[in-house]
Amino acid sequence: MRGKVKMNIGYTEAVQLALAGEEQGFGYLYENTYKTKYYLALQYMKNQEAAEDVLQDAYIRAFSKLDTLQDPENFSAWLGQIVANTAKNATNKETVREKVEPAVLDSYGTDGNIDATLLNNKLKERGIYAKITSFPATIEVDGYNITIQEDGTVTIEE
Repeated sequence: MRGKVKMNIGYTEAVQLALAGEEQGFGYLYENTYKTKYYLALQYMKNQEAAEDVLQDAYIRAFSKLDTLQDPENFSAWLGQIVANTAKNATNKETVREKVEPAVLDSYGTDGNIDATLLNNKLKERGIYAKITSFPATIEVDGYNITIQEDGTVTIEE
């Protein structure tokens, strides 16, 4: 059952406890923000499973960067920004994934490997790079994971 954890602490003490590795601090932060941040993620993602994935990623990011939070009393707002950014990035990746058709991968070398130069040019021609908002970006096409670095380097893995 999810609900607000009833403890006589606030965000400042919860953040301090979490930074010390105390489960009570993480629990307080999670339980007191989960519901509102889930609904925020759901507004962006439009489906429950995707919203839950975004939320999980956002909490991992927030908890791993907790030491960068300047004002612990603003934890909820700070987390909200992380949720929003994580959702936007996930939405952009899905948009890119939908826009890359399998024809992008129609250039195979004689040894059965994809010609990365031709693929890179095709990605540029189709405007895929313009749709990517953060790097590295990974696009899944026809069973291949195509990772694009900020400098335009493309790597392909099956």
